[in-house]
Amino acid sequence: MALILGSRDGDIVNSKIMQELVAELDRIVAEQAAYLMPDQHRSLINGISQNLLDERDWEEQAALKLNETLSGLESSVGISALKQGYIFFLDQARSYFNRRSSVLSMHEFCCRSRDTIIRWAAGSITAAIGASPAPYAICGLGNYGREEATFTSPCDLLMIYGNTDPAGETWFTRFAAELSAVLNQLDLYAGFMRVDDPEWRGDLDLWKSRIASQAGTPDPASETVALCDLRPVFGNNELAVALRSLARQSLNNDPLTLLSALRSAAILPVGFNFFGKLKVEKSGSHRGEFNLMQFALMPMVVTVRMLAIQNNLMETATPDRIRKLQQAGVLGVDLAAKLLQAYHDFFRIKLAAEAAGKGSERDGFFLEREEIPHEDEICLKQGLDALFNLQRIVYQNVEA
Repeated sequence: MALILGSRDGDIVNSKIMQELVAELDRIVAEQAAYLMPDQHRSLINGISQNLLDERDWEEQAALKLNETLSGLESSVGISALKQGYIFFLDQARSYFNRRSSVLSMHEFCCRSRDTIIRWAAGSITAAIGASPAPYAICGLGNYGREEATFTSPCDLLMIYGNTDPAGETWFTRFAAELSAVLNQLDLYAGFMRVDDPEWRGDLDLWKSRIASQAGTPDPASETVALCDLRPVFGNNELAVALRSLARQSLNNDPLTLLSALRSAAILPVGFNFFGKLKVEKSGSHRGEFNLMQFALMPMVVTVRMLAIQNNLMETATPDRIRKLQQAGVLGVDLAAKLLQAYHDFFRIKLAAEAAGKGSERDGFFLEREEIPHEDEICLKQGLDALFNLQRIVYQNVEA
């Protein structure tokens, strides 16, 4: 039950939101108290308490069922059972979201399901072709790497492994192809970052050369920047952490290029037009629709990521990065709280579209202007305003 947005541990931002929540409950009770006799007032308080207890019980039962389904995935016998279990999990997760609208819970469940599937696939493949000839790690990137996966997020992956010989390279090529085949059958394949593409697998020396070849690239969407979202999923964590550290070191060793990339992130277009209304497509098949990915989610994730890299933060999830930037004094408490709210609202709207079959990671998320609920439009505008203020601060600091 994600009442506290971005909540993973206690911090000043979440304390502020908790205080506001309690104050709002106090205000509601005080307003009703003027019309209630003492017994009725006590009944109101007891009713609120009981409703919260009922919600807690529902939460515990729903989480237990989802966890049981995830445990069942790992013990699936064959790809057909794995696929059926994953479809059942998605149905449960959608039902949970339709009642809770909890973004962080969906991130957790969607990432855990993909982690489980990859572990299952790796175990099944090695049982068939033998153990790996060298240590290796399968790592998540993109939304999956940042632990921000939603219902339709693909498994953006890379593979890194230790030094090996030609026979070992052949083993990893076969392993990668079979892993991708499993993900394809579950509709979790990535169009770009996939381990059966030689560009996204290799030993540590090869990855070093790839990073070196991108030095001086002032692009906030470069492959080196993408590696800063890397998360170990299966295998040797030390290899994964070493690769992520190499990417961070490369960027921080070239401050001028890093500043250029930060500037590029700070001027990404957000979803306002000149008149302060939501920006919509002017032509094409999505004419009159708001592009949620291009004008809200992407600029937020990219700008926060570049700011986190500049400040040497180890966190990869966007909410965690926002919290750490606030704790480091880079962001004020008020702006950090607004950005967490914006993150939650942007992803809530994305998840709702996925749950309703009105958008996907591959097809995009285009919202019909006249079909956006009034409350969601207000949330979008407030979130875009917070994002615009973040970009303005970043740009001013870069130009100073």
